[in-house]
Amino acid sequence: MRDLKSLSQLEKYDDDLSEIIRSPSTIPYHIKGDKNQVGTTASGKSYVASVDRNDLNQISLIGSGQFCNVYSVTGILSQPWQCESQGKTLPRKRSLLAFKSIDPTRVRNTDDLVVAAIDLANEAQILSQLDHKHIIRLRGISKTCFSQSFFADGDSGGNGFFLVLDILKETLAHRLQYWRKNSKSGKYAHRQNKRNLLPLPSSLQKSSSLQVVPTSKATRRSHLVTNAEDCHRDTMYNRIENIAFGIAEGMEYLHSQQIVLRDLKPSNIGFDFETGTQIRLFDFGMARRVTECVSDEICGSPKYMAPEVMSGKGYSLKVDAYSFGVVLYEICSLHAPYADNYWNKEIRVHNRKNSRWSKLKKFGTKNKSCKSKQVEKAELLEDFFSHVVENQLRPFDDLNSIIPCLKIRALIHDCWSNDPDDRPPFTEILSRLEIIFNRQ
Repeated sequence: MRDLKSLSQLEKYDDDLSEIIRSPSTIPYHIKGDKNQVGTTASGKSYVASVDRNDLNQISLIGSGQFCNVYSVTGILSQPWQCESQGKTLPRKRSLLAFKSIDPTRVRNTDDLVVAAIDLANEAQILSQLDHKHIIRLRGISKTCFSQSFFADGDSGGNGFFLVLDILKETLAHRLQYWRKNSKSGKYAHRQNKRNLLPLPSSLQKSSSLQVVPTSKATRRSHLVTNAEDCHRDTMYNRIENIAFGIAEGMEYLHSQQIVLRDLKPSNIGFDFETGTQIRLFDFGMARRVTECVSDEICGSPKYMAPEVMSGKGYSLKVDAYSFGVVLYEICSLHAPYADNYWNKEIRVHNRKNSRWSKLKKFGTKNKSCKSKQVEKAELLEDFFSHVVENQLRPFDDLNSIIPCLKIRALIHDCWSNDPDDRPPFTEILSRLEIIFNRQ
C-alpha cells in the first residue's frame, strides 16, 4: 500500500540519483594505472553505471547492517567503453562485485523504510563524488526510479533500490578477531605482558649485546624486559603501519571534501579483494556533509562515538578523529574498547525519569513484571554515555601498560580529548604517523 507522505519524502532524491549515472558513451573515460580503480570521467567523478537487477547473479550473503544486506554477485555493468588515450574498446568482463540493498524483513514500518532508503540514497550520492584509493568505489546503482522502487504496486517494500560496489576481501573487525585468537598474550594481554615479555627469541639470546649480563637479578630482569619490549613494539609497528596510514589518508581526503563519516569503526574498514592489504573505507550510510548534520541526532556506534555526539551537542570533522583514536587503540593493543573498564562490570541504573531515552524505555513495557530487552539496552546506553561525557571514561585506563610506544600513546590520548578543538585534524595525524614510522 502506498504511503503518499513517505513517497514524497523519497521523491526528493529521484533527480539527484538519476544525475549520478554517467554513461561512458557520453562522458570521456580515462584509464588509470591502478588496475583496482575503475577510473574517473573528465569531470573527475567516478563512472557509475545504471544496473538492472536481472543482470546480476547473486552468490552469497557477505555482510549485514541495521537495515541492509550485502551480497556477493557477478555481472557485467554496462556496454564497452572507449579508452580515450589509446582509442581501444575494452572487452566486456563479468566481474565479482558487492550488492547492497534493504532487507525487507528488518523494516518494521514505513518510517523504518524511509530512514533506510534515505541512508542508501545519501551513500550513493556521496560515493559518486569521491575518488580515492582508500575509499570503496560505487560501481553502479539501480536503474529503477528511486522512490518508485520502494512503493511500486506488488512490491513488499525495501526490495527496489540497490548499490553495486567493489567487493572486499575482509574487514578489519574480522582481522582483529583473528589476531586476538592467535595472539600469545590473548584477551588479557595487559595483565600478562611482563610474563610473556621475559622469554626472548633464540636469535636475541645469541646476540653479542647479551654476552655480558649484569649479575643482579633485578637488573637482569629489567634488561631482558627492555629488549623484549623492543620486539613487542616492532611487532606492533609491522601489524598496524599500513592500516593506520590507510585509514588516516582516506579520512584526510574525506574531510577535505567536508564530509564527516560519523561511523568509523573496524567493521566499516575493509581490505581490497585483489591484494588483501590495501585499506578501503566503506559503509557511508551515516556519512553527511558536515554542514548538513542535525546537531541533536545521535548517530554511530557507541564504543566509537565522540562525547559531544552522545550529549547531542552537534557534529564537526573532529568526531571522526575521536573514532580514529579508538580504532588505533584497538589495532595497537588488540583489546576491544571498554572491555576491561566498563562492559564487564555490573551496571546499576538510577534516576532515569527525565532521560532522553524515556520514549525507548516505555516501548514494550505494558507488562511491568519484566523489562524488555529494548529498555535494558536503553538504560545501559544512557549509563555508558553518562560515564563517557561526565566522567571522561575512555576505552582503556592505562595505555602505558599495553602500548609500547610513547608517541602512539600520545596520539591516542589527543584523539580522545573531551574538547573537539584539542583533537588533531587528519593532516596532523598523518604527519605524526610519518614521524612514528620514519616515513619523512
